[in-house]
Amino acid sequence: MKIIEFSIDERLFGVMPEPVPAKKMVPSWYKKMSPFVDKKNKFAQLLSIEDQSLVNNLTMKACIPIRDSIVSGYTLTLPADIMVSRVKKETDSGVQDELVFSWLLGGDSGFGNAVEGHTIDQVKNSPLEQAAIGEGLYKFNNPWRIKTPPGYSCYFFSPPYHHLPYEVLPAIVDTDGIHEVNFPFIWKDAAEAVKLKKGLPLVQIYPFKREEWKSEIKSHSSLETLKDKSNFYSHLGNWYRDFIHKKKRFD
Repeated sequence: MKIIEFSIDERLFGVMPEPVPAKKMVPSWYKKMSPFVDKKNKFAQLLSIEDQSLVNNLTMKACIPIRDSIVSGYTLTLPADIMVSRVKKETDSGVQDELVFSWLLGGDSGFGNAVEGHTIDQVKNSPLEQAAIGEGLYKFNNPWRIKTPPGYSCYFFSPPYHHLPYEVLPAIVDTDGIHEVNFPFIWKDAAEAVKLKKGLPLVQIYPFKREEWKSEIKSHSSLETLKDKSNFYSHLGNWYRDFIHKKKRFD
């Protein structure tokens, strides 16, 4: 088993919340969702008598690829409550919104400079500029050093399906060579004030092995298509889970 190492300055060890496997940060709404549209009939697929068509009785909860995206990798969480407020700011071009990030902890606690602002010029004339609220671009300063074995990188992205008011800009970092990684983000919530609670998922980390790839474009026969469909429809649901899915482990 490969090791991803998270280390922190000894003064913050035991103070900052530790990174956790993403499987421990599953959204509550997803946990509560039933895997069946019709809970009384738990067959995954039903054959309609009227028109002989196949009716899917599964919700997204039964989609293993979606589940894998939620539970794979590791998650960094917010270390303290934050109040995010919108204030008006006079500029040469007029009045603009500015975001103020107020931490309940500050100073020598290690939270004082957890968020920094960046100039809007860094995303000027991009869809990010249009989507962002406030000055445009911000950055979560990350106190954790992240180290992977030689040949392995990390993909950093907003935890999927958590519906957060911020969006971390996805990026890939070769964490076998550089270990200090911060997280630029845009703010998306138009409310005048938003409270972010301690423990909210901040960023998800997916380590992967770097390999060389080359694409190949080709066709396949109608017989292959028929065989694939026949194999899929010959089972009452959970075909991907039972015959295709490979377990991923992140501890």
